[in-house]
Amino acid sequence: MNKSPAIPSPEFFCLPAQYQQQRSIESHDEFNTDPYWNAERIATSAMYQQHVYRWAASLISKLSVSSVLDIGCGPGTKLAKFIQPYCDDVVGADLENAVVIAQRLHEQIRFQVADLDQYDTLGDRNFDLIICADVIEHLADPRILLKNIRSVCHSDSKILISTPDRHRLRGRQSMGSPMKEHIREWSVHELNQFLQQEGFEILKSRLFHFGDGNHIFSSIRDFAYRLRLTGCSPLRCNTVLCTPK
Repeated sequence: MNKSPAIPSPEFFCLPAQYQQQRSIESHDEFNTDPYWNAERIATSAMYQQHVYRWAASLISKLSVSSVLDIGCGPGTKLAKFIQPYCDDVVGADLENAVVIAQRLHEQIRFQVADLDQYDTLGDRNFDLIICADVIEHLADPRILLKNIRSVCHSDSKILISTPDRHRLRGRQSMGSPMKEHIREWSVHELNQFLQQEGFEILKSRLFHFGDGNHIFSSIRDFAYRLRLTGCSPLRCNTVLCTPK
């Protein structure tokens, strides 16, 4: 794998100057000597971002999507469950260790190796719909990711990007993440600013569970968060539908 880029200052990503980013990049390959994608982690990965993939599935019919790229697809579980039944042209992209597992588990889907900290890693074709679920917070310089996404877009491509809303996850005063694999986390407003700065038009945004929780009950708790009656909210998966300008 190529050497990861340096970690730029938080202001480049529409974050406050006092935001405490991680000082180094620690991927699961680097802090775990055992095979990362064991049976337990594969099963656990299927639990998260389900609402993001359900939204993506609904867009396939609504927008007549004929091709989908899932960036950071992991073992491909959600891609196979929620997307592949509704679209014939489906591709997953991730690091080599994930791709090896994904291809073994889902032979009907094509997977490709991609180092998302490097430019020109996604190939030279375009896709109608691009999913990037909870990936952007892991990268040293997510501007590279967004440039790579633009490289596989046509003028009408749609992109779903999700990432934790740190205010709903950790409280409104949060200025850093205790998770060593999260280089940085955004609020809803900060992420929108960053995407717009990098040349994307925000079409819609939604807040979801990380997992498959009760949305009605969680909406009530999120309303309490909005009223500042509580410091956090279960609706902490910020998901943005956007398109390249």
